[in-house]
Amino acid sequence: MSQVDKIIPNPFNMNPIIAIDEEIPQWAAENNSTASPIAVADCSGDNGFTARMLRDGLHPNDEGDKLIASQVGPLLVRFVKDVLAERKDVTDTDNADDE
Repeated sequence: MSQVDKIIPNPFNMNPIIAIDEEIPQWAAENNSTASPIAVADCSGDNGFTARMLRDGLHPNDEGDKLIASQVGPLLVRFVKDVLAERKDVTDTDNADDE
């Protein structure tokens, strides 16, 4: 599984970020496949990320990190579980073939 994150706000120039964030879901849907699934984490202003979550006007502070973790974390956990389940299925199949 691939993961794409919407971009966190940049108070200096939001127009390019908004334009990219608006394109990400469609791009992900067009490129998603069973063989190569794509998940989108919404770390954008649309999901509550604000300029006050930036420690220096560009990089996230603790509050911003928490929002990012709340969006990215569950997708990563799902990805790891899916990979482990696939490996278990392959191992179980290999062991069944040996019997």
